[in-house]
Amino acid sequence: MSAVPHSYVSRLLPLRLPRVCVAVTGSDASEIVEKAEALVRDNTFLEFRLDYLSRPALALPKIKRFTEYHPHVVVIATCRRVANGGRFRGSIASQLDLLAKASAAGCQLVDIELQSASRLKPQQLQRLRSRAALILSYHDYRATRKLEETLEKMAAIPADFYKIVTTATTLYDNVVMMKFLEKQSDKHSLIGLCMGEQGIISRVLGVRAGSVFTFAALSPDEKTAPGQVTAQELRSTYRIEQVDAAT
Repeated sequence: MSAVPHSYVSRLLPLRLPRVCVAVTGSDASEIVEKAEALVRDNTFLEFRLDYLSRPALALPKIKRFTEYHPHVVVIATCRRVANGGRFRGSIASQLDLLAKASAAGCQLVDIELQSASRLKPQQLQRLRSRAALILSYHDYRATRKLEETLEKMAAIPADFYKIVTTATTLYDNVVMMKFLEKQSDKHSLIGLCMGEQGIISRVLGVRAGSVFTFAALSPDEKTAPGQVTAQELRSTYRIEQVDAAT
């Protein structure tokens, strides 16, 4: 039986992804995997923040065992560089190598920033994308602006998902983000939300506007972005699983 083409798998992926992806951090591999093990009963969509680890490559064998033991869990591997708001201090080549190894360890999606991707050769990104679905991401830590222009730049680089995260300085920025998602989500698989305390609305209602999913923290003390709320809050307080066009 021949393997299913990756492009076909990528087209199907948005249809089966849960609405909430829980970001998992830790100081070492054991801590990340232990937290993930405690989550999987109620959360089948996780993001492993490899950039939080001092030696992320050492985590890959444990991550592989985790993904093999929990084949129903969808995992994003992220190793965001310091220059782009993360904690990874290595080179772009090292970042690419880690993401490739994470996909080989069973992570079905990998996240790479636009700033890193734009400095790689197309064939390097294509090799990465042949192993896992590619999330091309961009974070604006100051404002919500130039969304259409940013997406146009991103769309020049083939990816399976385009993730645009901005900062809400007013409540109206949520409206700006959601209108953008409504307009563009029929053309691209988008992940869009606003950071900051003013941006919580977009984290909840963005999935109604066209964001494939949203991100949540494991606990109030483990936020990976300003304004991030916990998975429990999204489900219990904001009832994100019931959000629809009538909300």
